[in-house]
Amino acid sequence: MTPQLPENIIEAIDAVTALFENEFDQLTIAAVNLKTNKYSWSIAQNIQHIIRFNESFFPQILKADTSGYKYSWKSYCKPLNTFLANAITKSLQQDNKRKIKTLPIWLPEKGTTQHNILINLQQHHQLLKTVYGHATELVENKKLIASPGNSWIYFPADGLFKLMLAHELRHYKQARTVLSVLKRENRV
Repeated sequence: MTPQLPENIIEAIDAVTALFENEFDQLTIAAVNLKTNKYSWSIAQNIQHIIRFNESFFPQILKADTSGYKYSWKSYCKPLNTFLANAITKSLQQDNKRKIKTLPIWLPEKGTTQHNILINLQQHHQLLKTVYGHATELVENKKLIASPGNSWIYFPADGLFKLMLAHELRHYKQARTVLSVLKRENRV
């Protein structure tokens, strides 16, 4: 069972970091690169995907933070934006086991990682907290952030950070499943 995160975004980011560290910190670099089959992602690839997904929004957040930012006409179609953002958020719910096609910009590397991916995640989470700190005005004013993966989708800034964390929990759960299969097969 995946735990509930604190409401405070900074505390929630720290909680997710701790979840990953507690679960995967003792694994070797070779172990985090193992896959359960050729179609699945390794633990390292799940973490790479999280980092790529989150960081792809950083330029969008910085753009929206400037006073002269011009929104696309698509951002003004509130019913459509609300529907699409809610559908995406719902698809990330912990009880949803349906596979979701990952857009190419968010795919992890195909090879293996040769470094400790958890250090990358820790560094990424520090950066994510910094970006959130800079985006507090966007959050307070419920500014919209364009999706880098689909120009039809705009997220309210506060919802975007919650979406990122829900997405991280989904991949934490997937990585735990990979680990449990590898343990059952005596591969780690």
